[in-house]
Amino acid sequence: ILCYCAEFNILGSVIQDNYYADCTKHDPPCPSVYNSAEAYKYQSCYKLVEQNERNTKIISAAKRTSGNLTTPFISIFFRFIIRKLLHI
Repeated sequence: ILCYCAEFNILGSVIQDNYYADCTKHDPPCPSVYNSAEAYKYQSCYKLVEQNERNTKIISAAKRTSGNLTTPFISIFFRFIIRKLLHI
């Protein structure tokens, strides 16, 4: 691994550099080159993965919730418009 946190690519089944996580800026920083088998030594990278997973779950939950609220709102809105057009 070169200067970045390690990540596991599920589709490729390979451990690779995560180019969005510059490990040299973490505390403690990763060395400029390290073996992926030593990634456990750099816990700040694992915390980053945990934070990203939490954020993904929060965003997914928000999308589900907003989707559930949006559908009834649109239905009510269109009923209102149709009634106005038909003068009901």
